[in-house]
Amino acid sequence: MSWFENYPASIVNWSVDTEDISLDEGKEIFPGKIVLGGFGNTAKDVLYRGTQSEIQQFAKRLVQEAGADNLIIGANCTVPRDIDPQHLQWAIEAVQKESEGLKSYE
Repeated sequence: MSWFENYPASIVNWSVDTEDISLDEGKEIFPGKIVLGGFGNTAKDVLYRGTQSEIQQFAKRLVQEAGADNLIIGANCTVPRDIDPQHLQWAIEAVQKESEGLKSYE
């Protein structure tokens, strides 16, 4: 990923699993840029197969680890076409709630 450190983009997305680079670490590599991702994008990953609690806990942890600023939580790239839209809604709800909580302390 260091090859792309100075690439002229406002938002950077990568597979945190494949690259083994967290969103927080990505913020250090790409200072001032928005980082996008965090969830795996296969039918084996928590966003696809997880319960509401599992998905929301995972989303909450992503926000806690990376901080709410310059962060968009999403899948590593895309999500399977047959994903249950409710799973996406659960992740959205958790990110919104966690982000609001973090901003209230800044």
